[in-house]
Amino acid sequence: MKAMAAQGFVKDADGMFAVPESRDISMRIPTEMIPKCPIDGSNVVMNLRADDSFLEDQYWGMASAAYSDFLRRHEGLHVLYLEFGVGANTPVIIKYVFHALTAENPLVIGGGMAIHACNMHG
Repeated sequence: MKAMAAQGFVKDADGMFAVPESRDISMRIPTEMIPKCPIDGSNVVMNLRADDSFLEDQYWGMASAAYSDFLRRHEGLHVLYLEFGVGANTPVIIKYVFHALTAENPLVIGGGMAIHACNMHG
């Protein structure tokens, strides 16, 4: 939350940050607040599919295979696709897939049960 205050946002009585009445915010974070890699001191970045730095190592591959296996084993069954804390950054990876899986589930077409539940709070 220090980054929010450093940009000029103000915290209200409920602890929520807001744009100040002056509307004067910097939209910049001081360089010293950027996390550093403990090994080489380089700036730490989020692992997003924004460029060629997205990490798809052996563990990513294992998780992807486990997810595919889960989908295969539960196809056509009563399923709850729970999206929690994912955010709206990459809806193609989770949200739209869950919409399609829910709509295509043969139990839904036959009046059964497949649900996509999404928590978008905060």
